[in-house]
Amino acid sequence: MEKTVSSEFIRRWWRALLENAADLVDDADALRERGSYARAPSLTILAREEIAKASWVYGASEDAWTDTKPTVTLTGDLADARKLRMHGPKIAESLLMSIGAHGSGTSRSLSMSTACRSTRRQSSRR
Repeated sequence: MEKTVSSEFIRRWWRALLENAADLVDDADALRERGSYARAPSLTILAREEIAKASWVYGASEDAWTDTKPTVTLTGDLADARKLRMHGPKIAESLLMSIGAHGSGTSRSLSMSTACRSTRRQSSRR
């Protein structure tokens, strides 16, 4: 399966995944602060899944973004929305990311998540 999308769309999708991950971590922090110790980790797992998807999107798009191509061709699981809803592959990816056993896009996605979260907090203070 293949799907061609605009580079702008894929960039917005990537950023939305990272922002959602940061929001989920914020929500998990709020739950933990209220003493909901059993539910807070669930949200952090969902956040890790979002970061895993962001890593896949980044990996599929990096060359197109670097070469300023107008479109990105998604293949395999990224082109199939049903497969992106499956938890197993995303959890496996996040575990690989946590031990540093994945490609270079992973560390960039994780740092982008941190940067995204920091940027959002700074703009909300203004």
